[in-house]
Amino acid sequence: RPQSLYRWDREGGAFALWQTFGEGVRTVVERGAGSIQEELFCLPNCVFPGTVPTLRGGTSFHYFSHQGEHYLALAQSVCGWSDDRQACVASLSQPRSAVFQWDRHRGAFGELLALPDHEAKLLRGYPLPGHELGMHSKALRLSAGRASSFAFVPTEGGG
Repeated sequence: RPQSLYRWDREGGAFALWQTFGEGVRTVVERGAGSIQEELFCLPNCVFPGTVPTLRGGTSFHYFSHQGEHYLALAQSVCGWSDDRQACVASLSQPRSAVFQWDRHRGAFGELLALPDHEAKLLRGYPLPGHELGMHSKALRLSAGRASSFAFVPTEGGG
């Protein structure tokens, strides 16, 4: 089932659908899962072993920005909120959580861009044209266990 992102509509006084993460935004089983766990994880709609064609088990979205780019982290878990953590993690393989980046050309969050605007400006002196942004995008999936939320913490050094 697709995961949906809503935003507050001030005029309507209610949340409105903003973006749906459907087919093509894959979920991958956590690292270290055995072959049987991989198969059980993706049934009944396996794309590859341990991979399903849509997001699974979204528990929360967390927006953050860094160096002028906008990101959305999706915590994922197949455990219910009231499930015993140890029992659930022991019996079910967890999905890797996902990080998405805003694609100004598409006007939507998608996989991470290979050359974000701030880096393109450093290398070329100008941002990439919109139609080139997603040409080399890559999925970032994190083995975070039974994730219920994320927090962005910038560190010293690096870009």
